[in-house]
Amino acid sequence: MSSIRIRPRFTIKADFSPEELIIKIESRLKSEETNFYAESMLTNFIVLKIRETDRKIWTPQLALSIDKFENGCTIRGLFGPRPTLWSMFIFFYTGIGVAILFSGLYGLARVSLKLEASILWLIPALLGLALFLYLLAQAGQKFSAQQMFEIHHFFEKAIDRKIKIH
Repeated sequence: MSSIRIRPRFTIKADFSPEELIIKIESRLKSEETNFYAESMLTNFIVLKIRETDRKIWTPQLALSIDKFENGCTIRGLFGPRPTLWSMFIFFYTGIGVAILFSGLYGLARVSLKLEASILWLIPALLGLALFLYLLAQAGQKFSAQQMFEIHHFFEKAIDRKIKIH
């Protein structure tokens, strides 16, 4: 699971129905002492989370989207941080992008008027900040690798199948 993706994912086809998948996950949660719990156990969507006592800021979760077809179902899994942390990163990336846009427009307008445009030096600094945020997200993914492996292996045991992450 060491990829440059911020949110690793997988897609598999299974020969059982979404309802059977829910039963498999519920029975696996009840059958062993685990630090996981399932949230949003709908027919087509499940979120596997780590209990509050073992949770840290970078703790991942596994969101499973299930699409039914005639002989079984397609399961799409998405590993990622909690939605609040993910929203914070998106907010910062958006803010940096807007700041780059406006400082670039203002700086280029000043350049076209043959005035000093020192605000353009803000763009490399903001790009550096965006790179820092990306590296911070990668570090968080490395800090949470053990918990991500635990969730992944739990799900593999629940459906009794190996899953390749991409």
